[in-house]
Amino acid sequence: MTTTRSLEEIRKRKQREWMTRYRTPSIKEKEREYSRRYREQTRNTIKKLTEQNVFLERELRNLKLKYEELLEENVLLYQKFLDYNAKLQNVATLPNCDFETLASLATQMKEQVWDAEVKRFLQSSKLNRTIRFSLHEFQQLLEEIIPQLEQLTAQGQPRLYHRQDSGRISYETHLFLTLWWLKNYEPNDVVGEIFGLGWRDVCRVLYRTIIALDNALKHEICWPSDKEFDDILLQVSAQFPEPFNKVGVIIDVTPLRISRSTDTTFQKESYNTYRHCHCLGVLIACTPDGRIVFSSNPTANPSDQAIWNSLHLREKFKDKKYAVMGDSGFTFNTKEAVHNDSGSRINSLSPYTRRYNHELTDEEKRFNHTLSTIRAVIENINAQVKKWRVFSGVYRHYSVKKHNTLPIEVVVRVVMKLTSRLITLHPIRKKMRKAEILWDDPLLQSHEK
Repeated sequence: MTTTRSLEEIRKRKQREWMTRYRTPSIKEKEREYSRRYREQTRNTIKKLTEQNVFLERELRNLKLKYEELLEENVLLYQKFLDYNAKLQNVATLPNCDFETLASLATQMKEQVWDAEVKRFLQSSKLNRTIRFSLHEFQQLLEEIIPQLEQLTAQGQPRLYHRQDSGRISYETHLFLTLWWLKNYEPNDVVGEIFGLGWRDVCRVLYRTIIALDNALKHEICWPSDKEFDDILLQVSAQFPEPFNKVGVIIDVTPLRISRSTDTTFQKESYNTYRHCHCLGVLIACTPDGRIVFSSNPTANPSDQAIWNSLHLREKFKDKKYAVMGDSGFTFNTKEAVHNDSGSRINSLSPYTRRYNHELTDEEKRFNHTLSTIRAVIENINAQVKKWRVFSGVYRHYSVKKHNTLPIEVVVRVVMKLTSRLITLHPIRKKMRKAEILWDDPLLQSHEK
């Protein structure tokens, strides 16, 4: 054993000597490369395991939140089960209990499925995420819309004579389902599965409630009077330097994406080369404090300037003290417009743009920076509008050739009016942002376009 062990040690020693003697530089370089690859692979493995651990921890937190929500739902469902059980026991103890009474009770319990689902949502702590309104705000909106719903039939048509509504689907369910659809924009059959309704009932509820919301909120967006504009200019003059102290209205166009139409003519009209999609444009106008004063119907025009020209909004600013502000997509005083108005120009502000072989000066860059600071309020309103998924996604209920079950003009008006209501309840800016004076050039203080 001793001889064998000594021989093995001698063999290993000679092998080490041989490896040390005949290790060429290329072999050493390969060993270093293998070592580097091994360390890099080890670091990548540790990084992947760390990311996977973070992901699993996040999923675990989400599952805990869902578990708590399910516990709350189980408590509510158990309470409803006890109520229904008590009703059945009361019916069973009636002396004249017949089949018709049991059938009517079963129908009543079946019809209460969607009402129970709506009440479960309304009692949830995440109601703002579901419909963007709190419970108190939802109840106020419900009080405003009930008179309008009473004047419409189940198909959304005006009633020719007064008749009491059957009340199979409550007005509360009407409003909640519509707000939920506008916020999440799920297909009608999916909405029916969630609330226990058929897709035909969902279509009727949506059409009726959207028409009622459009009628109930008709005074939510209106163009201010000259006296109101004077008050706005007083606030603006205290916050903004010249020439921005005359800004009364800020405008911008927000896109509403649609599916590509089979009509080739409409394809060319609706395709937007800037956004690389088929969309309709909606022009929004607001005051510097964030109040929406105008929203147009969706139009298939290729540019912001074309939408401005088609709406003839220039007439509202003729011979007025207040000015209109827009981005570089607008030219308010074009040669053709000034010529048609006998040489009259409107007060307007838009950023300087780079021209051929001409870079912007420092004063022009400062001017554009201040203009962007003031114009940010319209971008905030666009962000609020996009929180309604019916507006941020691809609108599916629009066709040029077929009849539209939900008129896109009415849907857009309702979304704008609801957004205006939310901005009134929760202002974008509690205080008007003060624009700093970033230049001292007197020429820029008399900027007019």
